[in-house]
Amino acid sequence: MPLVKVKDKFQVTIPASIRRDIDLDIGDFLEAEVCEDGILLIPKTVTDRKALLEKFRKAFFEANPDSPFDGKSEEELMRIATDAVKATRAAKRPKK
Repeated sequence: MPLVKVKDKFQVTIPASIRRDIDLDIGDFLEAEVCEDGILLIPKTVTDRKALLEKFRKAFFEANPDSPFDGKSEEELMRIATDAVKATRAAKRPKK
């Protein structure tokens, strides 16, 4: 097991063998978690939510060209979804 030293500003260098094993590159993000045996570093992917939403929206409308949701803003879609959830929950509630 490689040994690393805590340097100025509490920086550590992850050994090359470990970087290669997990395909870690400069600029990648790691989540740091305290665990029973010490510190666990977990590689994480950061996603641009707006870009992802736009890709999803484009794919959805290409697959469903006659969708009643086409052209609606994010706020309108959230309101429609919220109303649908409320209606479903109300229908499942036992009648008094």
